[in-house]
Order: sequence, then structure tokens, then C-alpha cells
Amino acid sequence: MLVFLIFYVLFCTCMCLAIHNPSEAQYHRSFRIKKQEQNMDNSPTRDQAASPVDSKDENWEKLTSKRLTDKTVGILGGLGPEATVHFLSRILARTVNLYHASIDQQHIPIIIQHNPTVPNRNDAIDGVGTNCGPHLRDMTSSLVKSGAVDFIVLACNTAHAFQSYIEEGCENKVPFVSMIDVTCNEVAKRMNIRGSDNNGRKRKCGILAGGGCIRANLFQNSLLQRHIEPIIPSPSNQELMQSIIYRIKAGDKGMNVLNDFIKVIQELKEEKGCECIVVGCTELPLILEKCLDMYNGVKIDDFVDSTDVMVDTLIRISKNDLELNSFLN
Repeated sequence: MLVFLIFYVLFCTCMCLAIHNPSEAQYHRSFRIKKQEQNMDNSPTRDQAASPVDSKDENWEKLTSKRLTDKTVGILGGLGPEATVHFLSRILARTVNLYHASIDQQHIPIIIQHNPTVPNRNDAIDGVGTNCGPHLRDMTSSLVKSGAVDFIVLACNTAHAFQSYIEEGCENKVPFVSMIDVTCNEVAKRMNIRGSDNNGRKRKCGILAGGGCIRANLFQNSLLQRHIEPIIPSPSNQELMQSIIYRIKAGDKGMNVLNDFIKVIQELKEEKGCECIVVGCTELPLILEKCLDMYNGVKIDDFVDSTDVMVDTLIRISKNDLELNSFLN
């Protein structure tokens, strides 16, 4: 009987301790719940969480204000694909060089209509292929109807032969800035044109471009309007020029392509006496630098690269340092 009473007392004592002293696990559970409640009380509101920086940060306000005023450029691209990629890379690099862009928000807004299925421009110009004009018009129209672009450029010189279709797609709502015109403006500026040289002759500018661009007289007409004599390669070298462009499109940038390109440059510079040379095809800049390393007869200042001129122009328009209205017809 005594033993039973002792066990009964011990049992009741343990129960009392269990009731008044929760286990360690129970304690930690209650602590976590209490901590979560405190965190919920101190958590930011949705508006606070969405703001990455203090709204009173003056630098952020200036940056945001500037970014929102940058004009958006619409680019008609894919003619060809690698040339368009190079075009975009030049925009990024030149924005850094011209405007010291060091963060994402300091670059310009761009929307690209990248369509490599546009029919062959050279064949269309020669009348032996599908007219690519309607394709360019539809590409332009899609950019305009998006309501997201402030002006449009075309990352292909030869396709400017179908500029009327592009302007039709613009519907007088968004201006089209011509690569041909801005390039020839740069030629005139760089050559400091005054109508003739000291001997009364027109200044000479060579043209490196695809066959369709040459046959459409795109650069020739624009240069003549600026009192500059356009010089094109001989028929055999122009055929070689077209071959060079197609080989670049196919990914060939080997020594044979480079040597052929140098041969055409030598004719314009040494045999025909051109003061400067327009690089009038967006594929050619992909090999130009290597050619300059191989051929000492020319220097970079002898060339007016239509890609770089167009890139600099569209960046300055986007940054509001060039008046867009000056490009309206």
C-alpha cells in the first residue's frame, strides 16, 4: 500500500510539471509564431516594396526623368541577320562612347522588326525576284501601329531602293530617317565640300556597296546632290564586291574574302583617286577592321561607314541632341 502511494504522488508531481513547464519544442514553436507576427507588423507596404530606391534620391529622379524623355527608335532589321546584330552592338558601344552610359537606364529604347524572310533586295531591284517593298511596308506598319516608336530607321542600304514603301507604312505618323542621306551628309561634312577642288574638279567619293544598291543609284544620286562625284568599282570588281557580301552573309570572313575586299579598295583609292570611300553595305563593317590591319594604303579616316553614321545619328536623335523634325520630308 505504501509503495502504491509513493508511485501515485510521483505521477501527480510529473503531471503538474508538464502542465506548468511546456517542452522546449513547444517553447520554440510559440517563439516562432510571435516572431512571424512581429515581422508582419514591420513588413513594407506593396508600394514600399516596389520602390528600389528612396524616392527622394535626386540622382534617381534625374536619371528616370532623362530616361523617360529618350525617343524610341524602331529598326527594320534582318537584312541580313548578322549585320543587324552588328548594328545593335554598335548602338550599345557608341552610346557608351558618346554619352558615357554606365548603367542600363542610360541606354536608348529600341524596338526591332527583325525579319530575315524579306525577299532578295538585289533580285527585286533587277526585276527578276519578288518585290520586297510590301514586306518592308508591313514591317514598318507594325512598328507604327504599336504606338511605341518615335522614328524609324532601316539597317540595310540596298533596301532603301524601296523607301517609298517604308514611307507608306509610316502613314505620316512617324518619320523615317534615311541611312543614305545621313551618310552622304557626313561625306560632305568630312570632305568640307565647296563644289570643287583647287583645279575646279568635283571631289571624288568611292562607293563600296552591293550590286542592287549601285544599280539603283542610291548613293550616286545623293552624292551628286551635294556636288560630289560618285565613283563606283569597275564591272568586274563590282561583281567581286557582290561575291564578297554574299560570302560574308554565309559566315566566310577568311583571307580570300579579305584580299578580294582590299583589291576593290585599292582600285577606288589608288587607281581612281577617291578622297574618301563610303562603306555602303551593312555586311562590310564585319571585315573592314581586319582589312585595314592588312592594307597600309588607307586609314580609317578615308572611310565613311554608313552603319556608324546611322548609329550616331539615331542615338543623338533619341537623346534629343538632334532635332527629329529636320528629317521630315
